[in-house]
Amino acid sequence: MHVLKGKEYALIKASLDGGCTRFDTAMNGFGGCPLAADELAGNLGAEVLLRYLENEKYKLSINTDAFMQAQLKAQALFSKYE
Repeated sequence: MHVLKGKEYALIKASLDGGCTRFDTAMNGFGGCPLAADELAGNLGAEVLLRYLENEKYKLSINTDAFMQAQLKAQALFSKYE
């Protein structure tokens, strides 16, 4: 899912309200679409979706410690390409 920074929660909410039950995300939002007309459009960060769902009290079956470790490893790897 492509999003603009600061608009993620509104897009997630609209998607859920519309019946979406599956999201494509990228750890730390890394990447983006080179074909997007807006250079600020990027991938929805998995951590942003997780934070939204936790804040909205969705029942999740995710190992948050393992997720956070993966996020830190991804940040270390991706920072080489920024």
